[in-house]
Amino acid sequence: TIAPNTTLIAITRCLLSSLIMDTLESQQHFNSDEVRDVIQTVTKQTLQNALYQASKVDGWVSNIVEGILKKLQAHEKPFKYIVTVVIMQRTGAGLHSACQCFWDTQTDAHCSERFENETLQCVTTVYGVMI
Repeated sequence: TIAPNTTLIAITRCLLSSLIMDTLESQQHFNSDEVRDVIQTVTKQTLQNALYQASKVDGWVSNIVEGILKKLQAHEKPFKYIVTVVIMQRTGAGLHSACQCFWDTQTDAHCSERFENETLQCVTTVYGVMI
């Protein structure tokens, strides 16, 4: 017969092993929902009350890129991040863009979000590539 303590230790090891594996697996994937929340938060903080002025666009872009990178780095996930931001005056003109990536589709991905107010449009994209 197996002693009760031995069974408890085996179950505890199994649960800890499972918990560790779940944690590692969650860090192995680009979490689009998490990244989308970061993009929305930083973009809204930067542009919510902004009126389009060409002279301010460079500063806004820098603030958005740096803010997103700082928040993502704080998550301490094993990814390299690339952030692109396009801000344009809202005039009714269209914007078309495309990207193509050659990477591991099991771990790497990207997330894009659009922000608008009365005078401007912003498209932010974050690419996450596992290290």
